[in-house]
Amino acid sequence: MKILCLHGYGTSPDILRYQLSGVLKMADPTWEFHFLAGDIPCEPALGANNFPPPYMCYNNVFDPEHEALAHDLIEDEFIQHGPFEGVVAFSQGAATITSYLVERVASNPTESLPLRFLVLCSPTLPLASDRALCERFIENLNDADKLRLQSGDMSQIADISGPVQPAVQLMADVLEATREATHQPLGYYFDRPIDKVPWALNPDFCDARLSIPVFHVRGKSEPVAFAQCTRWISSFFDLKKQRFFEHTAGHDIPRSTSEIRRMISGIEWAVAQSGLPT
Repeated sequence: MKILCLHGYGTSPDILRYQLSGVLKMADPTWEFHFLAGDIPCEPALGANNFPPPYMCYNNVFDPEHEALAHDLIEDEFIQHGPFEGVVAFSQGAATITSYLVERVASNPTESLPLRFLVLCSPTLPLASDRALCERFIENLNDADKLRLQSGDMSQIADISGPVQPAVQLMADVLEATREATHQPLGYYFDRPIDKVPWALNPDFCDARLSIPVFHVRGKSEPVAFAQCTRWISSFFDLKKQRFFEHTAGHDIPRSTSEIRRMISGIEWAVAQSGLPT
């Protein structure tokens, strides 16, 4: 079984291998883990500078155009190095694979997905790349709300009204929570032409849903915004095909033996739910 692995913002495949080292040691030896590097250099994530560079990400601008490029990178990986039965992804990698798959189903609802299961570890917020979806969000902002958003001020963003408010607020909360990694204020992302602003992929504006099983993993002491991201992402999946695991660490992958065993068990559950042999 071949599994694609996607790292977090400001890290690398080598750092993700270290984060997953316990899982790799305990995993079924027939599981083959393949790591995809982001193609954009960026500042190191918190703690990543304990490892040698490069520090990479899949998207550091977060606008629809750059999210589309991240999707293209994943698509190329499926074509060149697949097929993959599953994906294990962390942080930005988990958000990006979710966005890629949801938008793929939205544009081609009858097409089969290129994998059978997902393991999403501490995801950030999936971003929209599809212009039509972004236009649906923009149409629900009046002129005053556009100015509030572009102010980059959290108190003004909180006053945005209408159906896009939850997505805009969570986007702002996540950007604040990740500032130690991105080193950018809210204004960097929001003080732009409105079509260049990052938009969260919103289940209220996108009807596409994923039928594959997903195992969600998150840290108990992560920022609250990240816990909300897991709940947000779960809206895109069949509730009967989801399992959740909260470990005792923060924004990371479990390291203790007992929790690694639980993570392996969760991956095995996802494999079994997918219909693949275990």
